[in-house]
Amino acid sequence: MTLTKLVDSVKLILEGDEKARDNDLRLECLIYMKYIDLEKTSVLEFYNKLNESNIPSSSSIRRARRKCQELYLDTRGKKYSDRQDKQNQVKEELQDAKLNSSNPSWY
Repeated sequence: MTLTKLVDSVKLILEGDEKARDNDLRLECLIYMKYIDLEKTSVLEFYNKLNESNIPSSSSIRRARRKCQELYLDTRGKKYSDRQDKQNQVKEELQDAKLNSSNPSWY
């Protein structure tokens, strides 16, 4: 499955399931349910399908979720805005540290 198709599948799920917007395990489970019957599939069968690339990996699903939330506002959960706020705070702290390091007071 290409990343574009996976992003489309993830987008459909995130639009319909608010809990999946902030819960990667839930999102992964919902994606896997589109490909296999989780109740009838053994762990060995699941990993064989994963190994053979018949189903997307969890890292691909998370990557698709991040891309989807970047592009589509309605797929973002609460954690997305929290991460963005934290990112801005860290950027400001790094900028302050950079300004202070150009004129260190410790020597």
